[in-house]
Amino acid sequence: MRSIIFNFKPEVPSATQENLPKGLNTLPGIHRASCLNAKAKDASLRRMCFAEIKEDADLQALLTRIRSMGEVEEAGLPAQRGLS
Repeated sequence: MRSIIFNFKPEVPSATQENLPKGLNTLPGIHRASCLNAKAKDASLRRMCFAEIKEDADLQALLTRIRSMGEVEEAGLPAQRGLS
């Protein structure tokens, strides 16, 4: 499954950081979205989230949509991993 990773801006309230990924779950093409560790002590870890993208979805359109959200500091695709 393909993924998009994104970080919230530091000034985004924690309630918004918890609720926004839940809202992404309603978008067509998103299988699941969540924060990596909403209860982490480190603020930068609390702001890190991901969205799992369905295979038949338009990955670039979803990436553009997440990047355009005012609460999002940055969004991108994780590095490719695997055996060469």
